Amino acid sequence: MARAQTTHARSLKTMIMPVDPLRKQAVLRDNRYRSDDWLANLLTIPQSRVLRRIAFHLVTNVLWAVAVLALSLKKGIALTLPPLPHTILGGFLSLLLVFRTNSAYGRFWEARIIWGGIMNTCRNLAQYGVTHVRRISPELAERYMQLLACFPHALAHRCVSGRIPLEDRVKKALPEPQWANIPS
Repeated sequence: MARAQTTHARSLKTMIMPVDPLRKQAVLRDNRYRSDDWLANLLTIPQSRVLRRIAFHLVTNVLWAVAVLALSLKKGIALTLPPLPHTILGGFLSLLLVFRTNSAYGRFWEARIIWGGIMNTCRNLAQYGVTHVRRISPELAERYMQLLACFPHALAHRCVSGRIPLEDRVKKALPEPQWANIPS
């Protein structure tokens, strides 16, 4: 009897959480950037989203530096700057970077705690369904478990504004008017 319950609990766990929908969008191991694959990394720079976002600022700074260098070479003006402001600015920027990184990590960790709570609540509700509802109505319990298994996927879809597509099993579990109205 205990072995059957353990097997049922394992199948229940896979039914509730077959794949973490938020991790599904992670970069696959074959598509990650590696330092030993420098040639491929170099060739994909023109398609970089980051480069496209900072291109204007980058070009502006390069043109400004070229203009200052040309002025310095043509007019023979020696441009010397004291090192103290750069030293202070570097320290300030490093502290700013640390604070921003810590706050981003704090937001990430808070979201993981909330997501873990949602998954634990779904598991607890599934155990409740198996323990109490299945005895009364097996068909209702099966539908309850099906909807409960779809909830984390639908919530992840909603939380990331539709960037995670709804799985077919979620669309099958919910009637079309319900899943079609999940805002993206």
